[in-house]
Amino acid sequence: MRAWIIALAIVASGQALDAGLETTNVYGIGGNSCASWLSSHGKETEGDIWVLGYWSGRNDANTANHKVGATTGADGIIGEVKKVCKDNPSLALFHAVGRVWFDFLNGSR
Repeated sequence: MRAWIIALAIVASGQALDAGLETTNVYGIGGNSCASWLSSHGKETEGDIWVLGYWSGRNDANTANHKVGATTGADGIIGEVKKVCKDNPSLALFHAVGRVWFDFLNGSR
């Protein structure tokens, strides 16, 4: 089940798995690794803002549920993304956010 969720998150984050692997244009710190995001206070602050903006965009695009994460709040969302990033420091920040967003979506949080 977890592998399926991760695969879906990758696809939904813009990775096409058809004829060839396409990359997604990710602007700002979201394209950097988790390790980069957590490497300094300044980058962490920049990343926190990016995470919430990306999360908000995903919620806006999700016609079925515009309130993913509403019961947790900004600090809880960032905290969950940090947990994923600490376990996977080479993961791109936008992939880490995607994983958490799908976890929240599937758990109705």
